[in-house]
Amino acid sequence: MTLFEKKQAILFRLYDVDQSGFISQDDFLHLADRVAKTQGQTGSPRHAQLRAALGALWGYHAGLDKDGDGRITSDEWVTGRLALGEGLKRIYQGISLFGNALFDAFDKDGIQGLSVAEYKSFLISFGFSPDNADQNFRQLDQDGNGLISRKEFMDLLLQFHYSNEESAVGNLLFGPLDL
Repeated sequence: MTLFEKKQAILFRLYDVDQSGFISQDDFLHLADRVAKTQGQTGSPRHAQLRAALGALWGYHAGLDKDGDGRITSDEWVTGRLALGEGLKRIYQGISLFGNALFDAFDKDGIQGLSVAEYKSFLISFGFSPDNADQNFRQLDQDGNGLISRKEFMDLLLQFHYSNEESAVGNLLFGPLDL
């Protein structure tokens, strides 16, 4: 499996909230609801921000549904994202909205940095294991100050989506790429 395919499998798993084997607009919105719930923010402005960001991100991906059934299969996801190639950069705005909303949701103490505990909460909220969180955090915290800043988080999220380098630290954002 290529690096691209590994990342797409992780993203598909992240967005397939109901684990149906398909991604739909409901999955994107349920993801916002799940994050808000795990962070004690249900019904808050941050919850609304997450729903808006994920609704917009769905809009960027809805065209991957090639058979028009309102659901994206794993094959449609990988094939569609691969076909986008450089067009993935058009999704940048949606990823930026999503990343900023995520950062705000997980920066519970509002100090503009994610602690190890907040990073673990991030992983758990998305259904990923926090087993390697401490080790990964040390690499993700690029300036070594004990926090992942908004800039670091956004850089890592964009690296995860766009980098073709196996060694890019952003590849660790959701945990190891072992599938």
